[in-house]
Amino acid sequence: MNNLTSISCGYGHYAAITPEGQIICWGDPMYKSLYDVPPELEPEFAEKPELISLVVCGYGITCALTSEGRVVCWGNYADRYKVPGNALSGIVSIYCGFDHVAALTEHGQVVCWGNNGDGQCNVPKKLESMHVIQIACGYGFTAALTSNGRVICWGKTDDGICNPKPRENKFVTQICCSLYHVMALTSDKKVICWGYNKQKQCDVPVCVENVVRISCNNDNSIVVTAEGNVICWGHNLRGQCDVPEYAKNIVEAHCVDAGVLALTQDGQVIMWGKLNFIYNNNPEKPIRTMCVNLGCAVLITFDGEVLSMRSANVNYLGNINGKNKPDDLRIRDEMIILL
Repeated sequence: MNNLTSISCGYGHYAAITPEGQIICWGDPMYKSLYDVPPELEPEFAEKPELISLVVCGYGITCALTSEGRVVCWGNYADRYKVPGNALSGIVSIYCGFDHVAALTEHGQVVCWGNNGDGQCNVPKKLESMHVIQIACGYGFTAALTSNGRVICWGKTDDGICNPKPRENKFVTQICCSLYHVMALTSDKKVICWGYNKQKQCDVPVCVENVVRISCNNDNSIVVTAEGNVICWGHNLRGQCDVPEYAKNIVEAHCVDAGVLALTQDGQVIMWGKLNFIYNNNPEKPIRTMCVNLGCAVLITFDGEVLSMRSANVNYLGNINGKNKPDDLRIRDEMIILL
């Protein structure tokens, strides 16, 4: 059995890494170019095979980071996503926005490429004198967290997304973003949000404190506290903000369009909102990790089994397409989310 070590969800495709450092990709046959791994990354074709340490999926693109610090990207609009020379070595992490890519170098510098229609790839000069430790990408903007706890944003100016709220000199330790807003976790375990706020996803409730994990989608923000509780705010038409009493001992939680998926400390899945499916937790097969994107999710058990969740109008999760798929990789499509 191949135990997948990590997985990334795109907008029509998925990519994962095996313990041997190889990539497994699958998805909608309509978007074959997104999961058709370049020969240079396939052991049987590569002259000198490189191990893969990280893979990320965006809209129309897949990017892999090799153990040598080199970035390789493939998918739609190949010319747009051509990796620049300063991302061919010394890279330690990569991030995908809607249609652009950002990379973090070993020296804490940022490199961006892809669609630059809103200036999301124009890295500010002032960052050259700063040390960046994390990047987050949205639709037409990029956010960087520096080692001194400061957040710098550039690109799209709509809804004040590149103008972080006053932080009262608070030190930021973590950031994440949806396509349209940004969340930041501060050193005192508080949360700050800014950007698009039509669904009040940036209006942080006063009860939000002692936060250890943050996550968001386009219309919601969600946190997990040190006590294992979940707080969600923003769009609530489908009850995604109505956290049930049984949602305890949570270690991660994610909003999808129809509700919330949460993972407990003992590897069980809890769901709420209008999620029209049944999932029977198996104590003998606890979930190790999950990735979520819009109406879809993929779970990986500790023994490497893949469980897929999908919306009713998505049909590509039940079958793994991709020529480099190991014969012993299993995937079960037993859950449907009705959006």
